[in-house]
Amino acid sequence: MKELVEHRFRGLWHYARGPDTGDISNTQFALLGLRAASNCGVRVAPKTFLESIEAFLEGQEDDGPPVTFPVPKLGSGPTPEVVAVEARQRCWGYKAVFFMPSPAAGATTSGRS
Repeated sequence: MKELVEHRFRGLWHYARGPDTGDISNTQFALLGLRAASNCGVRVAPKTFLESIEAFLEGQEDDGPPVTFPVPKLGSGPTPEVVAVEARQRCWGYKAVFFMPSPAAGATTSGRS
């Protein structure tokens, strides 16, 4: 696990060691593995997860198309009332290009370019 934690770059992981960039799909698997290890009693420093949260928030688009989704209203009884919540669908570029000087290009995780 020590090697996995040391392999990251600014909270993200990549296929190669020390690439000075990160990849969202590799990062999700690294975080799932670290979470599983943590659930089994292996100590994972909270800063490892916090760095990834910061990287994802930094790389997320500022805005996106509006979406509406149903959410159960709290305290509305045994059969919860469902209310519509409006939000913005904000995505990430496939690679962590937000750490590089060039603008993001290519497909995103939502399928939008």
